[in-house]
Amino acid sequence: MFTRWAHARDLFDVNPNQCRKDAKDLLPEPELSAELRIRSMILLACSTEDWYKAEYYRSEAVDLLAAVKKRHRSNKGPSIKATLDSLHAELEELATWQAEKTPEDLVVLWGRRCQGRKNRTPRRR
Repeated sequence: MFTRWAHARDLFDVNPNQCRKDAKDLLPEPELSAELRIRSMILLACSTEDWYKAEYYRSEAVDLLAAVKKRHRSNKGPSIKATLDSLHAELEELATWQAEKTPEDLVVLWGRRCQGRKNRTPRRR
């Protein structure tokens, strides 16, 4: 599986459409490790021009990483911790990138909703 993922990754700059297709073809594979599944979703998020699709793949990868971290909470050897930290850093970078290219309509909507409420928990109604 790693070879197939590496091939998709290598196509990122050369042929983003084929990169996206190859990464998407990996997702249904039952033997695909959680790490490669997350990395495939990161590739999909980075290779599409559709903000909504990119955000979907990013959020799916974040959810999967949270589940993996929960599963490995008590068994974090140095290699597992390094891998999880690496994936977390990549997803943080992707989140920053996504936030910078947020569609204008969402920026306006979120700006109105969140104005003056930064770092506060929303009130329950």
